[in-house]
Amino acid sequence: MKKVTLFILLLSVCLQSVVWAKIWGVKSHDPISQPPATLFCFDEDGSNLSIIGVITLNAEQIDVDGLALSADDVLYGFQVNGTDSRLITLDKATAQATVVGDWLVGKDIRGATIDNLGQL
Repeated sequence: MKKVTLFILLLSVCLQSVVWAKIWGVKSHDPISQPPATLFCFDEDGSNLSIIGVITLNAEQIDVDGLALSADDVLYGFQVNGTDSRLITLDKATAQATVVGDWLVGKDIRGATIDNLGQL
């Protein structure tokens, strides 16, 4: 019985120190949303904050919001320009954006999620 209890205690301690996910975020310029937008991440337990950098597209700083991470580890976001938005992907190592979709005129997209079927 003591061996089982010790094993459960050790397993519990080990599991408490395992980080299962990274949380990704973007911080845009205050007092209103505009470039520069900075990509960052941290472990789900709140540790290991990493500032990736200012998000750029073709070397130009852009405003970004609405991040979503796909099951295949692709980070999506929306470039925002006034009241228009377009879908982009973000390189998680460099904060470089790549355009994925056309401008959605009149759509100021500030949030996103990907469902269990992989649909944005």
